[in-house]
Amino acid sequence: MMKLLNLITDELKRAKGFYFLLIAFVLVTEGIMIFGNVRASYQAIASGNTTDYRFPITNLASAFDDSMAFTMIIGATSFALLAYAVFSWIRDWHFQGNFIYRLLSLPGNRAPIAYAKLISILIMMAGILILQLAVFYVANTAFSIMFADNYTTTPVLIQIATKMQTSLVLFPPYPGQTFLTYGGGLWFLFTLMNSTIILLSAKGYTWARTIINIVIYWLVSIALVYLMGFSTFTMPLTATEGTIIVLVFIYTANMINGYMMSWLMNHYVSV
Repeated sequence: MMKLLNLITDELKRAKGFYFLLIAFVLVTEGIMIFGNVRASYQAIASGNTTDYRFPITNLASAFDDSMAFTMIIGATSFALLAYAVFSWIRDWHFQGNFIYRLLSLPGNRAPIAYAKLISILIMMAGILILQLAVFYVANTAFSIMFADNYTTTPVLIQIATKMQTSLVLFPPYPGQTFLTYGGGLWFLFTLMNSTIILLSAKGYTWARTIINIVIYWLVSIALVYLMGFSTFTMPLTATEGTIIVLVFIYTANMINGYMMSWLMNHYVSV
């Protein structure tokens, strides 16, 4: 356990520069977007013209989710985190003096090396979500003052659950939806990282064999998820029963992927 904690700490320290830049990107781009929406709202209020200008901000959705820029910011942030998840492996394998080989040469189980990278990405994702929620709370308070005559002052979480579509994906209102959404995201991250391990540990293997292994791994993973979903939808289940079974299937798939990651690090990777 101490080995895992030390590796997680090391991964987070090395990701510090990237993470600060990512936080700055989110704050700056959303700040520009909000400024533009507030300016357009004031122009609409001043002119009484809702054709050429956006209707005054009345809730968080009209300031965030109704703007394509917000969707693009969320998409770019998610892509950056996934790209960093891959880069963190490339960095250790090909830069910094082939750092990965020094880790692999240490005695004991190699799986914590991979788990530390996975967990560090999850911690950074959680940090971005907390930051976004804080932005919503600050914006909700500011809009209730700036647009007092038009703004509907409603708690942030209620607005997310009832009025916001894009943000609803980030902050599902029910535990079942939360576990389903982030369980699926964890499955994709596991599969992406395992594929990267297979690709970068091609030492001793031909590139053709390596690519074939990756393709087979993805096909098996997708087929497993499809079979789980298909078997659920074909059974006469209530919505609650179906959700429970899907959750069991998704986290079973994640456990399989977790075991696969451990097996790759201890038996597939060559030093």
